[in-house]
Amino acid sequence: MTPVRGTSVPIPKFAKPCGTTDANFGIEGHWQIYNSGAALNPKFASEGAAMVCELRVRGTSAQAGFTLLEIVCVVAIIALLAAVILPALPRGTSSTRLEAYAIETATLLKQDRYAAIRRRTRVATEISAPARTFRSGVSGRAVQLPNDIVVEALLAQRCDQRAAGRTIDFFPSGRSCGGTIELTRLGKGFQVRVNWLTGGIELVPIQL
Repeated sequence: MTPVRGTSVPIPKFAKPCGTTDANFGIEGHWQIYNSGAALNPKFASEGAAMVCELRVRGTSAQAGFTLLEIVCVVAIIALLAAVILPALPRGTSSTRLEAYAIETATLLKQDRYAAIRRRTRVATEISAPARTFRSGVSGRAVQLPNDIVVEALLAQRCDQRAAGRTIDFFPSGRSCGGTIELTRLGKGFQVRVNWLTGGIELVPIQL
């Protein structure tokens, strides 16, 4: 294709340079005419001149790189803030989790009661309010509560003419000397009650 003097030549889409350097390009939207490496009129062609096609898109690479750099910086800042703030946030026991602990404690007591009936022997469940721990007298399995839960235990000092105080005992008949375990946090809580006569176990929500 040979340009004609005085005629503006549009740039083809996706045109590529023909052996020229970036310094030879300066006008967007037109063909650039070269003769022996020297640029002629950028809008009009001369006879015998070699024609070079290039669609100029200035600043695209630089802009893309700068945007990527911004994204990386923002992500790094967010990660840094998360690393500093998240450990400082309180991670206390929720009401749902508190109820789950109360249910787990009641289940442990029920299992020991059923074991006493089935094995026809006395079973003592260990209760340690200061350590927030309840341990099965049969399996040895323990329920350990977190430090933000307040634990109070009301236990019989003597049971069947034996010292108790730190256990809730169950007999082969299913009876028990009874006791109450209270789990509370932020004004809400649950009581696990063991009936002193029947040995029945119930879970009661409470408000302080």
